[in-house]
Amino acid sequence: MVVDEDVPIAFGPFRVVRSARRVLEGTEPVRLGSRAFDILLALIDRAGETVSNEELIGLVWPETAVDEANLRVQVRALRRALGDGHAGARYIVNVPLRGYCFVAPISQEAGPAGQIDKASEAELPGALICPCRWRAWWVVAIPFWRSKGRFGLGAR
Repeated sequence: MVVDEDVPIAFGPFRVVRSARRVLEGTEPVRLGSRAFDILLALIDRAGETVSNEELIGLVWPETAVDEANLRVQVRALRRALGDGHAGARYIVNVPLRGYCFVAPISQEAGPAGQIDKASEAELPGALICPCRWRAWWVVAIPFWRSKGRFGLGAR
C-alpha cells in the first residue's frame, strides 16, 4: 500500500496519523506505546499479508536482540488498546508459527492530518503528541532475610 505520511489511515472507529505518531478513536486519543505503534504501522503497511515474527522484530527493534515474548507482549497491548476481539471487532490475527496479519479493511481519508488533528491537539497531553520513543524504567523489590527466618520487604 502506498502511504502518504500526512493522510490518516482509517479502520473501524480508528484513525492512524503517521506524522503525529498517534491513533484516534473518533476524536479521543488512544494510549499506545511507541513499540505497539510501530507494530501497528508495520501490519497496516502489509494489510492482508502475514508478517513474520522475525520481520516484525527487525522492524520494531532494529539492531537489538529481542525475544519473541517481547513481541507477544506488545501485540497484546496493541490488541487491548484497540479493543480487538470485543463486540466482534477483529483487527489483528495471529497466524500460528508464522506471524501476524492485519485483517480489518483500511482506507486513507481525503483530508490532510493537520485539518483533523488541530482541533483536538489542545486537549492532548504532551506525551501523546511527542513523536519520540520513551524508555521504560522498572522498579525492583529485593527481598531480604529477616532475623526470624522469614523473607520481607522491610515494611510492617
